[in-house]
Amino acid sequence: MSPTSPASPPPPSGDARDPQPFTVSPPDGHADTPPSSSTAPPSSTPAPFTTGPSTSAPASSSTGPSTSAPASSSTGPSTSAPASFITPAPFSTPAPGGSRTTPPRPFDIAAHFPELRALAMTTTRLHPRPGAPTVADSSVGGPLLWPADEPWPFCQDGDKHYVHQLHKPATVRRDREIQAAARGRNLTAAERDEMSGWDFSEPHELVAQPIPLIPVAQLYRRDIPDFIGPDDRDLLQVLWCPLDHPDDGYNPRVRVLWRRTTDIIGPLTVPPDPPVVRDDYLPTACAVHPEHIVEYPPPDVLPPDLCERINEWEEDLDEDFSYESDLSLAPGWKVGGFADCSVPDVWEWECTECGAEMRLLLAVASGEWGDGESWRPPQDPPGTDCYITDICIGRGWDLNIMQCPASYDHPIIAFGN
Repeated sequence: MSPTSPASPPPPSGDARDPQPFTVSPPDGHADTPPSSSTAPPSSTPAPFTTGPSTSAPASSSTGPSTSAPASSSTGPSTSAPASFITPAPFSTPAPGGSRTTPPRPFDIAAHFPELRALAMTTTRLHPRPGAPTVADSSVGGPLLWPADEPWPFCQDGDKHYVHQLHKPATVRRDREIQAAARGRNLTAAERDEMSGWDFSEPHELVAQPIPLIPVAQLYRRDIPDFIGPDDRDLLQVLWCPLDHPDDGYNPRVRVLWRRTTDIIGPLTVPPDPPVVRDDYLPTACAVHPEHIVEYPPPDVLPPDLCERINEWEEDLDEDFSYESDLSLAPGWKVGGFADCSVPDVWEWECTECGAEMRLLLAVASGEWGDGESWRPPQDPPGTDCYITDICIGRGWDLNIMQCPASYDHPIIAFGN
């Protein structure tokens, strides 16, 4: 549901959905900035996820314990350009086969403030749109290329989950089908009777059993210019437990895997469905339309003098756009680039193992663009709903999955904002 849908009441002790970091599976580096070893050593998966033995070549993955926010946090990233960054001439370059593009920015901010070029980063906007992806496709919420002899991962948290409303996946999908069919008109009496009520819930006791993780994203290196992973892996898979985890900031708990597709001889055809989910955490299956673009740091991490000059420029310009909303970082699902954070002191996260500055692996977004629609692709008509994947994190935030560039073995951090 979108953030305008009836929201579940906040968990106990105030607003426990405020962003809290947690550690999950470790990433495997960035394709253009590999660490000293290009392959993460495979490791077993500790609780809360469980799997059985596998006879196929293991994927690179692990999970880490929950953690609180780092005690120290610097005010912003280094002002030097990333070693791998080369300033591109155009603002955006559609990936081959892409069918969604970012509109030109209303102002060439780097031409007016050239020092921004040294701070810029590239990102790949995924532009997910409902479709019928297969295991051979990059997708959001689509099927995964999963080895048939590798057991599916489960969450074993049981009654540790925070539960407000539970739905069977089939119920969520049917409700969405009815709503889609009725778009532009009122629901009929029969449709209203068939849909689950706004206060409906399956029995809470159903969470006591092991919960299969569900696919969130599958990304092939060939499709993603900013693909992050070891040199010998060509597939990134993201799964999560589709329930709230109090120890993880009341967010779904994430697992990340990197694979070599040549290792997968016989793929799994039908993965298990969880008995119940939080409806906001069940993505609609979407094809992706990757687009490689350049983005600039959010205001809070700019050098103070540069931020002040940009603010003064905005005031003098008197236009209906702003650096923060329209000229800096792109919204929506994306790989790499800057994390969209709206809470102080979360622009930088330090690795819990080595203290290195973390970088964005994947942004899982509630919406693809904001109210101003300046980021809405021209291929989507005005008025198109930006809540495309049916994911809603918190009150319409993103879930930022952050990666340590120093080692593939170090845990990643995921936080909602």
